[in-house]
Amino acid sequence: MLQIGLGTFSTFVQNFTCPEEVHPTVSWLLDATSDKSNGLLAVGVEPVPEHVSRLVPKLKHLRNSALVQAAVTRQDEEQIEVHVITQDSYEKHAQAMRPAELQVFDDMVMFLRNMSCVGQAHPEFSRFNALLVATCGVKVEMQPIRARAISYGALVQKLGFSGVEVLLIDAEGYDCKILQSMIDHCSLPGNQQAWPELIQFETMGHSNRMGNGSAKDLENEMCSTLEHFGYVVVCGGKDTQLIRLSALEAEPRLQRWVDTFWCHRCKEWSRAGIPYSNNKAEGNLCKHCTRLFQAWQVLPGNPRLSTLTTNGLLVWGVDFHGRACCCRNGRWEYSGNNLLCISVSRDESLSLGLNTSGQVMQCSNWNSSRWHELPGSPRLLSISVAGDSWRVWGVDFNGQVWVYLRESTSWEEMSGRLDQVSISWNGRDVWGVNSYDEVYYRSGIYGLWNLADGKLKKVSVSADGRHLWGLDEWNQVFWTCTYNMSWIRVPGSLVDVCASEYGMKVWGIDKAGYVWGFSCI
Repeated sequence: MLQIGLGTFSTFVQNFTCPEEVHPTVSWLLDATSDKSNGLLAVGVEPVPEHVSRLVPKLKHLRNSALVQAAVTRQDEEQIEVHVITQDSYEKHAQAMRPAELQVFDDMVMFLRNMSCVGQAHPEFSRFNALLVATCGVKVEMQPIRARAISYGALVQKLGFSGVEVLLIDAEGYDCKILQSMIDHCSLPGNQQAWPELIQFETMGHSNRMGNGSAKDLENEMCSTLEHFGYVVVCGGKDTQLIRLSALEAEPRLQRWVDTFWCHRCKEWSRAGIPYSNNKAEGNLCKHCTRLFQAWQVLPGNPRLSTLTTNGLLVWGVDFHGRACCCRNGRWEYSGNNLLCISVSRDESLSLGLNTSGQVMQCSNWNSSRWHELPGSPRLLSISVAGDSWRVWGVDFNGQVWVYLRESTSWEEMSGRLDQVSISWNGRDVWGVNSYDEVYYRSGIYGLWNLADGKLKKVSVSADGRHLWGLDEWNQVFWTCTYNMSWIRVPGSLVDVCASEYGMKVWGIDKAGYVWGFSCI
């Protein structure tokens, strides 16, 4: 194991020698090594003398470990500048603290002392220092010190090792330059065995704010570069882990380590969910769920709707004035009045709506704005038109389910009691919810109702029947694949929702009537 950037805590040295200072992240990474005992071959590199000297006495318990006081750079240099909070500076301020404030001061300054940075002050230092001023009334300063600089290749040559099982970097914004030094060495002819099997480096944006102020996303660029050299991103977040694919395929211990990853939403696990993403609010998300958690975007020229639907391709709805409307080529078109909701077939040959009395209204020509009552129709509360327009399902005010057979131009009662219904294009996938927010499914006209997982007040099935979206009583948004029925909470609060042709695009209305779009692609 090679750890670059030791700081005041979370080092392999402390994990092996100080039970009270064991850090879970280091323990987790050690699980990917071939030896998890204190006999592990390990090297720690740190440019700040105080951090190194504090750990040196503990090396007597680690017979195969070494510490190097240096900064890893792309080129060997005699000296390099490192900005630190020195022990003298800490003690000067600590002596001025009242006993009641000392513990808070110690905790905050320990965090700041881990912000030692090569070449300049840490980009986040001023912000955290301001917090220290507000909390304890003191301001500390980083001071430049001189440290030896060494390239990754020179470090390898000095210590006489070749390959690395785990490379752990926490260099406060200098991570990408260290990784580039590693690439310089490992990409040389004859050094193929030197590539680390597993890499973790910090991706909090610090590298992007270092140096000449470039707007480039250096951390993402580094991930792409490493992928070019045979790595795959396992998980991204404040720290990113990458594994060399050839090592993953050859080493069962790495395969077992990857198996520890699982999605906290859909329960996908192991390599199937790579790359995972991690955030504090949601935990780990697999690649599929990560795409779900993209931002909603408001549709332009929003007419403010009370209900909405889609024919799989376009957004349709009813505005606050009871007019049917459609968003086509970025422009809203209007038709009819006094409507509550509408549903449209894929080819737009059949447009049905419900007026305020529950009467089923039909529009034979959208551009004419003429709607007339469909004869013999029950008074309905919910309606859903199949894509081919040969099937129409509806629910009346008593919860009775109805289906309209266009070939016989008649309505037939179906079994079940529901509040709302939604069908796929071919009419084979029928979903609905009842007054208890229970979700039901049946396979077309001749199927039977089956209770499904979830508690929702509204559902919308995609045209292909593969994706199901829904809202609960708190207007929270949920999505699931209909094949595994594992509901995933999607950010947002909506009062209506409808799924697109293939379900990976969805639209919704917020409480103010604005229409939002969400893409999972």
